[in-house]
Amino acid sequence: MKTSLSLQEEWHCFLEGLRSVLSCEELEQMARDHRFIQRKGKLRAHDFVALCTFLQEEGGQKSLVQLCSALALKQNTSLSAEGLNQRFNEKAVSFLKAVFEKLLIHQTQEARHVCQRHSLFRRIRILDSTSFQLPPEIQGIYEGCAGPGVKIQLEYECLEGKFLHVDVGDARHHDAAYGASLRSTIQEGDLCLKDLGYFSLEGLQAIHDAGAFYISRLKHNVGIYQKEGDPFRKWEPEDFLAMLQPGETIELEDVYVSGKKVHQPRLIVYRLTEKQEQQKEEQWKQKAKQKGAAYVTRRPHPIYVYITNIPAIYTSLHDIHTLYSLRWQIEVIVKTWKSLFHIHRFKRMKGTRFQCHLYGTLIALLISSTVMFAMREWLYRKQKKELSEYKAMSMIKEWGMDLFQALWCSEALAAQLLSKLCNIIAQHGKKSRRYTKKSALDMIESLVIMPLS
Repeated sequence: MKTSLSLQEEWHCFLEGLRSVLSCEELEQMARDHRFIQRKGKLRAHDFVALCTFLQEEGGQKSLVQLCSALALKQNTSLSAEGLNQRFNEKAVSFLKAVFEKLLIHQTQEARHVCQRHSLFRRIRILDSTSFQLPPEIQGIYEGCAGPGVKIQLEYECLEGKFLHVDVGDARHHDAAYGASLRSTIQEGDLCLKDLGYFSLEGLQAIHDAGAFYISRLKHNVGIYQKEGDPFRKWEPEDFLAMLQPGETIELEDVYVSGKKVHQPRLIVYRLTEKQEQQKEEQWKQKAKQKGAAYVTRRPHPIYVYITNIPAIYTSLHDIHTLYSLRWQIEVIVKTWKSLFHIHRFKRMKGTRFQCHLYGTLIALLISSTVMFAMREWLYRKQKKELSEYKAMSMIKEWGMDLFQALWCSEALAAQLLSKLCNIIAQHGKKSRRYTKKSALDMIESLVIMPLS
């Protein structure tokens, strides 16, 4: 978007793209393409999308009668409970999945530059997943290790504020395998941040070979060797405990990982502060209490070892821990999915209805996130205000159905509504500042890195 445009004009440009996916005509055509609608009837395509997205407040917990009542109240569409139940079928799942995928492609192609400065990194890619168990009745759709379960893989681009990949699959699928499937999408200048579930030395080599960058924690079972003359010294966690004080950082030079030295990685060792160590211990105890000690990982260790291929002339060893902490941005997003949109809460229902609930919620999340990212970019560019994603999403969710209906009625009406919502979010959605904690944009702006040639 051009900075010379007024806010109203910018919203018109933004809505034009959104309407290309979500207009009544477009949804009707997609419904016919997937044979969800084959002839004119009571239930229109946009009615069903509304029901499965913003109309289904706690929709996973509501009965069919309650959903019919909401449909009649908001969309003026009368349908019997059994009639609605029959519409939750394979064709409905195919239709909603197609809407979700088209909306994701549109959101990915939207250009937004929250961080305006030129940097070493063209994109900061953060990959994570969230999973939850399903009732035993939902068999044969998504499988887990201990019964039915679904896992959602999410890759978020930090600089432009958009989702690169959102994939739904079995909970039993390993994160490392999914991470490997994305190697072909890595571009020169990308920075990839992932948690230990995606760790793979082959994957790190593939990122390096693509001309991209990575920062990863090193798994505790990966050997660290350093050449000291002819023999090699193997470093153990206890060695670092003995030489580092809480909060200290060192970098090991001329190191080999698991006996190999492929592309000269940097190894940065950081010892948690006493406060950080205490917080990690409390988190571990809480998780062990909730899930049982047998289902949680080993006790947290105060030594963090990072492996990266970012040259030292671009990023100092003290910036690596800070830069890696950007990964928690995706944790905030996942938190909104569960605490605001309740994607993991649902009553017992047939499998196709659950899939409609799942994809409908994902559509609502994508719409809300697309609006939130656009507002975040505008407020940062125009007013230098940094938005709280969680606060903004909670407010956008409340306006979701009104925005949906305005979008179908009039683009001008939807633009006015977005402008009003933006003013409210600017007033109440500002990110809280903590003197001892930097925000994500603070971290990006404060990094001492050089531009690409």
